[in-house]
Amino acid sequence: MGYPCHALEGCSRCKPKVHSICCDLCNPTAFEKFEVLVCPKPAKQTAKSHIKAYTMTSTHHKLQDALFDWRDLTAPMKFKPSIVETFGPGILISDDIIACIVDCAQVGKVHSVAQLIKETSWQDDWAKEFGPSLLRVIHQFYPLAPPPQAASSADP
Repeated sequence: MGYPCHALEGCSRCKPKVHSICCDLCNPTAFEKFEVLVCPKPAKQTAKSHIKAYTMTSTHHKLQDALFDWRDLTAPMKFKPSIVETFGPGILISDDIIACIVDCAQVGKVHSVAQLIKETSWQDDWAKEFGPSLLRVIHQFYPLAPPPQAASSADP
């Protein structure tokens, strides 16, 4: 036996529903909520430097220790003591970033905050806030090269 539907369209339960919205051509505004926004592609970042393998010297180790000390002193300035105690000072700058800084400093690749961001991918706002003091620590061990002097104009 089946359902007692005698009409061609079916009963109120099984007959096809008639929708008031047909398509986006008939009702263009009905489908706006399903529109997909196309986000522009982010600008390409410049590539990080490739540092050749090297043997760490005492200067490298001293810089690394100084960076760890800097991190231990600076992390509580950014985060509450309970956060630093829970997650450690590496929450501000990771061991991997410190290792990258040591690598780049020994070949003179960290001379500005912008260069620091490029080479380490450290969070921009933190690098801008704490980068200058971090650069001072780096430059104690690997000073910036003096700018080239202009040729003397004494010769005719």
